[in-house]
Amino acid sequence: MIKQAQEFKLTTLSEISLLNLETSSGIGGDTISTNSSETSNLIMYSKYTEQEILERLMDSLPEEIKEQIWKEVLSIPSKSLQLKIMLTSKKHYKFIIPKIYKKVKLDKYNIKKYFYGIEGKKPPKSSSNGEINWPISGAGIIPLNQIGLSYEPNILKISSFIRKFTLSNLIENLIINDFKTFIILLKQISINEIYKFKMNTWYYRVLFDQIDSITFENNFFLNLNKHLNENKLFFIGILNQIWNLIKSDCIILKFPLNKILKEETYKISINILGSPNSFGQENRLLDEIIINTPILDGIDLNTISCNKVNIFLNENNEWIGCDEKNHPECLSQEAQLRRFLKRHWLIGIDNNEYIGIPQAVQSVTIHNVASYNRRRCLMGRLSIHPEDTQGEYRIPRNEDEEGSLTLPTVLYSAMEGDDELAWEVNTKVHLKGIEGKSA
Repeated sequence: MIKQAQEFKLTTLSEISLLNLETSSGIGGDTISTNSSETSNLIMYSKYTEQEILERLMDSLPEEIKEQIWKEVLSIPSKSLQLKIMLTSKKHYKFIIPKIYKKVKLDKYNIKKYFYGIEGKKPPKSSSNGEINWPISGAGIIPLNQIGLSYEPNILKISSFIRKFTLSNLIENLIINDFKTFIILLKQISINEIYKFKMNTWYYRVLFDQIDSITFENNFFLNLNKHLNENKLFFIGILNQIWNLIKSDCIILKFPLNKILKEETYKISINILGSPNSFGQENRLLDEIIINTPILDGIDLNTISCNKVNIFLNENNEWIGCDEKNHPECLSQEAQLRRFLKRHWLIGIDNNEYIGIPQAVQSVTIHNVASYNRRRCLMGRLSIHPEDTQGEYRIPRNEDEEGSLTLPTVLYSAMEGDDELAWEVNTKVHLKGIEGKSA
């Protein structure tokens, strides 16, 4: 069937010509009747361009067929193809543009082009009092035109500023590649008055409004780490501006996995990016923070404002065991896990590093933990309950209790033998192994 399809040659629209109504049909010398419906259709379609004929043919198809055709076209990874199709008609533009803007990555090479068309433009003024007619915020299900936004090219009253602003509001996943991109982004919103000082960023629409996630790539943190000591207050102030640009439920911090940064770089980044702090968003709770990091030292969660934390350690590191008491500077995974757990949950005279963790944080999951750090035992002794067919490590919690799940050794030792505290922390902290590998 495939071979037959390959041999079958489709005739393009340019190769189709109208029948000559003045000539004989070749059958009995009879001429073709000009009243036939087929001839009328051909004459009708002769008025249109190939593009317009294709559009009419598409419109005549059932909705499920059209949906399948678009699904196949948009599944092609070539953005250039999608852009070419988008520019063929207003209808195609309206259909494809939300797909293209669904996920946007900004870097130092495309950030200026992203703002092309609105440089130097100002938000629209209200005709009555001259004040800025700024679109209010709202749930994503509210039609954009009901809050003063539109990207449709056939609406002449929509300015290029509002059109670009609306397109930015279509973004679901935003990726910022490097710090220079972030600086240019802040400069653009200042030039174009996209944000006003003391503007309520929850009530009014911001540039990237209610997006699913914003990702900061490793280059962003490499740049920050390099220049942080030059003017720390300046960079802290710059980072704080991020919440004047976005409203997001998920923050993804991709610290470089092949280089360990200054501890201060980790702390400042998580402190600022892990908690909304602009006017109108101060008390907002994020849904999730995802942190990719080669180490746990410097990953402090004491100031974050979110429900869930997912930390992904570098799965390629050669983690070795280490006695932290004799080697306090040890960077083994076991030592880092103990320090991380102690400073977030263990309150004590001997623990000078305690910083605590906000009550809003419901769960902390650490991924790519070595199997021996996840092994469930107590005081370093493995014990398997005789009636446990699953081979789970169990031990009685007290004399009157049946065998119950035991704690990971690293968790129990981090809590310095406080059994009740260790069990309480165990409900909030989850140690996960590398996907696809067994314990």
